[in-house]
Amino acid sequence: PGQATGALEPTAIVHPDDLEQALEAFVRVVGTGGRGLVRMRVRNGLDWRPVEVSLTDRSDRPQVGGVVLCFRNITEEERYRESLRVQVDLANRNRVLHDQLRERQHFLARLVRIQASISRRAPLHEVLDAVVDGAHQLLGDPVIGIELQPGGPNDPLELVAGRGLTTLDAPTALLDDAGLAALAFRSNRLVHSDEVGPGSVRCGLAVPIRRAGEPIGSLVVTTDLTARTYSVAECEVLQSLADHAGLAIMDAQTVESMNEALTDPLTGLPNRRLLLDRLRVSLDRAVRHERPLALMFIDLDGFMAINDGRGHGAGDAVLVETARRIAAEIRGHDIAARLG
Repeated sequence: PGQATGALEPTAIVHPDDLEQALEAFVRVVGTGGRGLVRMRVRNGLDWRPVEVSLTDRSDRPQVGGVVLCFRNITEEERYRESLRVQVDLANRNRVLHDQLRERQHFLARLVRIQASISRRAPLHEVLDAVVDGAHQLLGDPVIGIELQPGGPNDPLELVAGRGLTTLDAPTALLDDAGLAALAFRSNRLVHSDEVGPGSVRCGLAVPIRRAGEPIGSLVVTTDLTARTYSVAECEVLQSLADHAGLAIMDAQTVESMNEALTDPLTGLPNRRLLLDRLRVSLDRAVRHERPLALMFIDLDGFMAINDGRGHGAGDAVLVETARRIAAEIRGHDIAARLG
């Protein structure tokens, strides 16, 4: 953006699955003097980034002689769209479960409470605890756990929420790398066993927790009842709870990434992008209500001397403390931001 890149082979920048529609959009516009719009994925280093491309034919202009492409990053929109799609899928699954589990109406009440906590953006650990509690109340098994992969693809699963972990002698389905949770995670499918491991654990069920279809952990239940079996309806219950856990995790990560994009990582104040957005809103409001608006720029005299004499760590500490003091003094409707 903002630079002439020269001739680029479409196959070098456009995702192979999107290449055909991208070329079709180009053909529809070229030579017509019109405009077009298409969504595609373009190369971003070793990864792919979703973009919305506007095409404007300028073949009749000698200084251009072609089609002008303008790219807009829609990563956050796609994440939000995926979040909505997951919620729609969950709603559809809930309707199916309602027909299958008429005798257990409190199941839907449980899901509604979990969905409400996701909608109001309750802390993630509260949502995961609610999922664990819901699994216990609906299935009745004494041991329930949620394991997630915290870092890279080779990291082991870590237990992040659980119930009844001390009631059984050998809860290997939760804590062992070869247990049900790990098997469900690696296979990305439901796993059931009537002989989990040594000790008193006799039966267990695990389902993957997914984000955009990819496994990020597992929800597992176990019991010491030798005659315990899991019906299809109970498997659906557990998978639905796992899907809600995945939705909560994806929503929390989306909010975190959006906050990171709009705030200064050092001081926590709004950054230039967020300030300009809020400033436009404030200016429109000031004009509409015929009220004055004040904008103050604050510079720190001698700041470079601190950086040079005491190091950037000391300079960062000064900026953090300055931001804290300014934020503590302004009114609730005022905005303090860091531009530099």
